[in-house]
Amino acid sequence: MSGPKQPPELPLLARVIANDPQGCLCFHRSAAFVFEVPGAILMLGTISPADRSERLPTDSAVPFIHAWAEFRGKVYAPTTIERMGGQLIGQSRAGYYAVNGIHDTRSISRAELLRLDRRLGLKAALRRGGLCRGGASFGGSLLDAVGLAWKESSDGGVIPAHVIEGEAE
Repeated sequence: MSGPKQPPELPLLARVIANDPQGCLCFHRSAAFVFEVPGAILMLGTISPADRSERLPTDSAVPFIHAWAEFRGKVYAPTTIERMGGQLIGQSRAGYYAVNGIHDTRSISRAELLRLDRRLGLKAALRRGGLCRGGASFGGSLLDAVGLAWKESSDGGVIPAHVIEGEAE
């Protein structure tokens, strides 16, 4: 197998996509992928904003925390499915990290994610598009599990705790 199954063959990921047609829930989509693909690893890390000359108006002006998956040496970013014609395409790890200025990464193996699911009800939250057991935030629960200090930004995104909005890192 050259890569993992595609979204239509991954029912939990398909459900998450249906719950979020805008494609902005990287934590949810990436975790769903890892739940369904044995050997996949959930990655969490900080993306630095692009240099001013390269940045699009929709890009973040401050560093933000992002989630993606890695499988067999490739990066799979489920938030790119719509841009890739409905396909989940493996990307070079080095290229993905370089283009996005990724740093301060943490990982959660599939086995660890399954343990967190038993404690927090992650899969149930993915299926219904809600919060985890006890009302906990889905993304926040993952970030807390790996010890990544975070806070919610004014636009509802997730940024490193030390970042001050309005200032570049």
